[in-house]
Amino acid sequence: MELDLLGLSPQPRRRLNPIEKAMTKTAREWEKIRNKAKSDEEWMYYNALKRLREAIDRKHKLDIELWSFNVSSLEEKLFF
Repeated sequence: MELDLLGLSPQPRRRLNPIEKAMTKTAREWEKIRNKAKSDEEWMYYNALKRLREAIDRKHKLDIELWSFNVSSLEEKLFF
């Protein structure tokens, strides 16, 4: 947990948006994680992160928008 500006109370971590999340690893690292997924839904989520990272690397705006939406949708389905 992060501390507030005065350092008095712990603050919950901010949830990363899909682009920030995808940028934390390379496409190859996301692929390795994807291949270890235990369910089809997890596999699709990590595949979407991999595809988003590839789109970011190519700077393809339409694909970035598409895969960001997919990551957000799958994240809500899996974790909330």
